[in-house]
Amino acid sequence: MVNAFDDIYIEKNGKLLRSDIAFSSDAAVMSAIERIVSPLGRRIDESSPMVDARLPDGSRVNAIIPPLALRGPTLTIRKFSKKKLTAEDLINFGTINQPMATFLQMAVEQHCNIIISGGTGSGKTTLLNIMSNFIPETERIITVEDAAELKLVQPHVVSLESRPANLEGKGAIPIRDLVRNCLRMRPDRIVVGECRGTGYVNRDEYRTRRIVNHSACQYPQRRYFPARSDGNDGGYGFTRQGYSRANRLGGTCDSTAEPSG
Repeated sequence: MVNAFDDIYIEKNGKLLRSDIAFSSDAAVMSAIERIVSPLGRRIDESSPMVDARLPDGSRVNAIIPPLALRGPTLTIRKFSKKKLTAEDLINFGTINQPMATFLQMAVEQHCNIIISGGTGSGKTTLLNIMSNFIPETERIITVEDAAELKLVQPHVVSLESRPANLEGKGAIPIRDLVRNCLRMRPDRIVVGECRGTGYVNRDEYRTRRIVNHSACQYPQRRYFPARSDGNDGGYGFTRQGYSRANRLGGTCDSTAEPSG
């Protein structure tokens, strides 16, 4: 994490430690950022001062530069474990117990609607990757992400990634368009990551019965649950919203039931 050219931190064993290494100047940080993002087909300049991309090894890189970053160019690289975690690992960590793992497996296998809620860095993607292990290998899975993070072990997986606009501001392919196209690809399950705002699909567009994951959506109750109430079982997602937000989601879910009396 480069906060400024002379202020760099690393994360080790879950703790942030200040590094003794430093860049010589803001220009050196900017040069490093450009060398990282250019081969990835992304750009960063004053007209587009933010960039989010995936490195060849699967790491996530985010950069933001002045005038938005007041202390100079900022760079964040998130590396992920090369080891594929399983439910047994969560049990060994003390995160869940065996009955909870069994319940999660049954929920995935029975196409239940699931929302994983948690803050940044709380392990939403990690949990989703672990739960994806329960998807039968006989199903066709299509993943759609802003920057690919999901690591599915099933043999029949198609991975799609959205595309930002080019230098002329054209050619952007948002997640919403990719999801619409997925519905024509004979999916058994669709997994959508890093979906915000209009990245959600609505009831007129979602016509597959399997698995949909939505990350960090700001307005999920208007699009996610209506799709679920149309008989499309297996909605599966997570949100960055807090506990109160999750309660409102649950209330919206309950409101889709037929009124009694």
